[in-house]
Amino acid sequence: MYILLFCAQQAYTSDNPSVITLYAQGYVPSAELVSKLAAIGLNNIKTHVDSQYVSAVNTVNNYISDDAGLLKVGYPPTTEQACKELSKWQEISHRYLKAITAYQKYPGFENDKAFVGRRESFIKRAIALVPNRTDGVDIAHWCLKHFQLVMNQFDQAILATFIKAQTERSQQRTLALQNQLKDILGVVDNSVLEGWTVIESDQTSSSEKREDTADEIAEKK
Repeated sequence: MYILLFCAQQAYTSDNPSVITLYAQGYVPSAELVSKLAAIGLNNIKTHVDSQYVSAVNTVNNYISDDAGLLKVGYPPTTEQACKELSKWQEISHRYLKAITAYQKYPGFENDKAFVGRRESFIKRAIALVPNRTDGVDIAHWCLKHFQLVMNQFDQAILATFIKAQTERSQQRTLALQNQLKDILGVVDNSVLEGWTVIESDQTSSSEKREDTADEIAEKK
């Protein structure tokens, strides 16, 4: 209900007091959104064209989709939209923090303040998602790298502890796999594994040398 009060204009009518009117440009509510609204007694949804409420409707959808929520904090950085969101965050947060530090307000300060507040909410959601996703470590790194401004020390500690635990677990899995491989191959010592490490290292060095040689040739040309 709090989400709806924040994101949509509630229009009560004399014949039906539970009508939610969502305004958007050509917006059609998804079946999932309709279902969620109906579950709390808001059975009728009317859509109208009004650009003023596009952001509100988009926010409703973002609360439904975890991926859309992550997109709002610029994750994953492999998509164009995510890069735009991160760039927007960096610009606004820098301007907002600078104003607070100087005890000065500027035109649009309140809008920037609201934007920062929304990103804080998205980060809270991202932190909750971290333990349940295969890319949880990447998300945790991302939040700590770009959004410490809207994270308290407790949130930062949660993510740092998660990253440390997952890293240690990964190292333990690697060691366990190496031991299993020894058993399978009947290796008494680490000579074979060490040999593989040397081969991989040599291959990497050779690849780097080839790249350096190619660069030198290109420079000569």
